[in-house]
Amino acid sequence: MSNEARRASKNARRRRKRKQQKQLQNVHATQLEPQPQISSSQMWFNTYQKLTQWQQTHLLNYNCSLQQQQQQNPDYVCVAEEGEEEEEDTVDPGYLDFLMVTMRHQQELKERRDRDSAASVETSHSPEIINST
Repeated sequence: MSNEARRASKNARRRRKRKQQKQLQNVHATQLEPQPQISSSQMWFNTYQKLTQWQQTHLLNYNCSLQQQQQQNPDYVCVAEEGEEEEEDTVDPGYLDFLMVTMRHQQELKERRDRDSAASVETSHSPEIINST
C-alpha cells in the first residue's frame, strides 16, 4: 500500500470517528436539555381533562350501541329517563329459573347450618358426669 493510500484510509477513519462523536454529542445534548417542569396542579388538571374526554367518548359510544340495540330489538328496554313512561321489563324465563334454584340452594344451606349449629350446641352442653369421691 502506498503512502497516499495509507493517508487516505487514515483520513477516512478520522472523518468517520469525528462524525460518530458528533452524533453522540447531539444525542447527549438532546437528552440533557431540561424538560419543562409542570406543576403538580397542572399535571392533575391535565389528567382530569383526559379522563373527562375519555368518559365523554365512552358514553357517546355506549349510547350509540344502546340505540343500535333498540333499533334491532324493539322489545329491548333500557332504564327509563325522567319524563318518559316506563315500559314493562321483559325478563328471561331461564333467568327466573336460575334465581329460583339459587334461592332454594341458599335456603337449604341456611337450614343445614342451623341444624349443624343446633347439633353442636346440644353436644357441647350435654351434662357431664362429675365423679365425687
